[in-house]
Amino acid sequence: MTDVTILGAGFMGAAIARVLIGRGRAVAVWNRTPARTEPLREAGAAVARDLAEALTISPVAVSVLSDYPALVAQLESVESLEGVDLVNLTTGHPHEADELEELVTARGGRLLEGAIICYPSHIGTERGVVKFSGPAELWRRHGELLHLLGAGAEHLGEPVRLANVLDAAQLGFYVPAIGAAMEAAAYGAREGLGFAALRPVLLHGLDVLTEFLAKREEMIAKGDFAAEDSSADVYLAAMRGVAEAMTRAGVDARLARAVIGHLEQVRAAGHGDGDFAGIYQVLRAQAEERG
Repeated sequence: MTDVTILGAGFMGAAIARVLIGRGRAVAVWNRTPARTEPLREAGAAVARDLAEALTISPVAVSVLSDYPALVAQLESVESLEGVDLVNLTTGHPHEADELEELVTARGGRLLEGAIICYPSHIGTERGVVKFSGPAELWRRHGELLHLLGAGAEHLGEPVRLANVLDAAQLGFYVPAIGAAMEAAAYGAREGLGFAALRPVLLHGLDVLTEFLAKREEMIAKGDFAAEDSSADVYLAAMRGVAEAMTRAGVDARLARAVIGHLEQVRAAGHGDGDFAGIYQVLRAQAEERG
């Protein structure tokens, strides 16, 4: 019997399998296209003949299949999930995690969800970040193994959807931040400022952002959104100027305008003299009103 089965042999699945093999774990792998498991066999993994064997050959199976529908289709193809401990690292929506838990539980298994917040090359390193949610007992049982995936491995709580909530939230920050950097770079280039000159300033901004976020964490926890360094209205005026400059240069200031839209809502709600975190305050209130 092996220690863990990896379902899926794509970039991430292969990275996880190789790290666990390298840490001395007995690893089994399964993939819908069997040929993709051959490099992992050569690296020391056992290859399961089919999904039914893959789910029973180890005390825990870790899924890195492409999406939830693919995983659900595969799970429904086996006769039973009785006694199966499944850790799902597939990217998806919170409601998909809830529905998967219902399916797995109804068929006799148990589910722990996970969100991979790093690249395959980071797995097993200090930069490896994987967050888990679901039954605490499952985390206690398999946490030692799952900690091998990276220094940032952590259990968020019992609700199985939490990992996917975190994943959506961090992507909602990270990807627009990249987009904003490219928007800024395009504007700079249009005006004759190269990215080599812009990049150090952006990196300085990331350092400032670390402190900024720490302060806003305190504000949100206390429910106190009084301005500290600058008001929402000051940010609004500045961003209107940024959007105008970009537009005059022929650059689509789409992300800048999105922030302007949020800040205009803050002002309309009567919080313009408060902190930038008034955006959180307004969005949270709107969500509560919608139920």
